[in-house]
Amino acid sequence: GTATIKLRNQGINVLMAIYVGQTTDKKVDHEEYRASLSFVLPHLPE
Repeated sequence: GTATIKLRNQGINVLMAIYVGQTTDKKVDHEEYRASLSFVLPHLPE
């Protein structure tokens, strides 16, 4: 999929995505995947 996110902060930003889904494995209730992205946006001149 695709996401468009409006950032309001300059400096450090962290985005996190979490997916929780069903599984066919009888040993667990569900499967969960996490991903994070951190990055720095430069500050604008004052």
